[in-house]
Amino acid sequence: IGRIRQFMSVRVDSPELLRAQVAALSRMIPLLYFILVANACVLTVTFYGKAPNWLNLYVALALSAVCAVRLVQWWRRRGIVFTDEQAAHELKRTNWLAGILGVVFSTWLIALFPYGGTYAKAHVGTFMAVAMLSSMLCLIHLRSAALIVAITVCIPGTIFFVTTGIPAFYGAAINILLVACAAVIVILIQYRDFTRMIEALKQTECMRCFQATALSGCEA
Repeated sequence: IGRIRQFMSVRVDSPELLRAQVAALSRMIPLLYFILVANACVLTVTFYGKAPNWLNLYVALALSAVCAVRLVQWWRRRGIVFTDEQAAHELKRTNWLAGILGVVFSTWLIALFPYGGTYAKAHVGTFMAVAMLSSMLCLIHLRSAALIVAITVCIPGTIFFVTTGIPAFYGAAINILLVACAAVIVILIQYRDFTRMIEALKQTECMRCFQATALSGCEA
């Protein structure tokens, strides 16, 4: 359990990695929130007049407002140099929000599902798959957050579609599961390479400093 918890948490033992993750996420997370808001708006149009306004419109507006606020916050942080503590705090908050938004969006989609016709229900499945995949890829530099999205969206989505009793959605459940598994593999590989690159840059910088110090000593 300890190893799993460590695997799903933010690494704080490497200041260089923390700063590199925040810098990368400041470019990707605004795109993530834009995708979520855009998809939520389109889905709201699909279910307009079918689902209750409080569920279709008001919940969508609330979710879009939260996403818009976070989009602006991350957009303003581009180019800002964080301290180690600030970077760690922001990444941990991103983990928590990934889990919360994953659960809330999944619950909203499942609640909307019964009110739609055949095409509207298919739109719910499309939204879930697109939102999950795009979110995971935008969070590729923060492995823990990407995996949290996969868990909070893929698992409830797969279980729900299997239990609908509609054969066509059995395939949708399998597709979501396969997409999530493929995305997880890609993220694990890319995150490993990213951390190795940061470590290599750190070692190169240390070597340069050592050489500069040695050269200064020789000149003296």
